[in-house]
Amino acid sequence: MKLSGKIIAVSGSPGSGKTLTAVKIAKALADFKRQVILVCCDEQVPAIPLLIPESDESTPNLGSLLRLSEPSPITVLRHCIPFGKSGLIGLLGYRIGDQSPPQDAGEKGSKLFSVLRGCTDYTVIDCGPENSLASPAFGACDIRFRLFNAGLKSFVFFEANKKEEGKVVINVLNNLKPNQDASVAGESLGPVPYVLPHVLDLEEQYDAGKLDEPVYGSPAKKYAKVIRRIVIDLLDHES
Repeated sequence: MKLSGKIIAVSGSPGSGKTLTAVKIAKALADFKRQVILVCCDEQVPAIPLLIPESDESTPNLGSLLRLSEPSPITVLRHCIPFGKSGLIGLLGYRIGDQSPPQDAGEKGSKLFSVLRGCTDYTVIDCGPENSLASPAFGACDIRFRLFNAGLKSFVFFEANKKEEGKVVINVLNNLKPNQDASVAGESLGPVPYVLPHVLDLEEQYDAGKLDEPVYGSPAKKYAKVIRRIVIDLLDHES
């Protein structure tokens, strides 16, 4: 029997690496033959030109989907863009010039995430507290990965945004550089089960719009191992 799809939210402080991490989690789920819809909610930095540079103004997008009166499985899937080489990931994101959400975006978002749960094995939402879909995403998700960096900016951000907590929140320390101490983060924010190392090649991937491609080298292997562990832990919760 097919189980109801799981909804995973990836949130975090500004610049913490939410989009990159959400993409890598979606890709790793696809590697395990799970169908995934990746929803990128950032209204300030539209995801479509970032992740699919060859897209154009005719590309389906999240903005036009939210303006429909009622989302349905068919309309949602029609607005998804194939992403990556696996054939198992669909992207829902904003396009430049079409990222202004409707006034009732929160209500539309709740309906959208409810529909998505029945459309795919996993919905991975790249979101933050600064966009209109954050609240419905946090309300709909089964698990939220909270990203932060080992710097004062992240700690101050979460100290000022404690009200956003809810449901199952799992800390992920991202982009940890060799000269940084991971234990400081745990003292400030609680247990940190996942630590993702700094990988220079990932920055280059991000800038080139090629986040669906693999990276190589020792730091990249460590990074991929942690992402794989995150996904295996997610798969363990399917039952």
